[in-house]
This record gives sequence, C-alpha cells and structure tokens, in this order.
Amino acid sequence: MDRLTTLLRSKNIHYDEVRRVDDTHILVRNVDPAQLSQFRDIFSAQFNNVWDIAPLPVIPPATPSLYAPALSPPSRNRP
Repeated sequence: MDRLTTLLRSKNIHYDEVRRVDDTHILVRNVDPAQLSQFRDIFSAQFNNVWDIAPLPVIPPATPSLYAPALSPPSRNRP
C-alpha cells in the first residue's frame, strides 16, 4: 500500500484515500477522473502480476471513482 501511494504521489495522481480493507483488498477512493487512465497504467505496470483491479459499483451518492485492487488468485497462495 505504501508503494502504491508513493507511486501515485510521484506521478502527481490525485486521490482522496488509499486504505487496506482486508488482507486481500485495497480501496483507492476518488481518483481524479482526468487521471484514471494514468492511474490504471501505473497500477498495471507495477502490480498487474499480483493484484487485479476493478471499479466498484456506483451507488449514489457514492464517489464514482472507487477502485478496489484485490490479490489475484495465484498471489493469495503465496507465502
């Protein structure tokens, strides 16, 4: 999680929150919509082999840019 926040800050990607939800999920809240493509590119380049990423469903008045990276199935079995 620290590595992700460091990367986002270094690339000047604006977000409100990055937090660990549980052992297999991280929540990235309110990524600047103009930077979503850059966010996905950075995430894929650094974490694609370990984490899967998907937007959470939008339920008003929820923030539309919530992302929940989750450990990919092979990564869950690593020690």
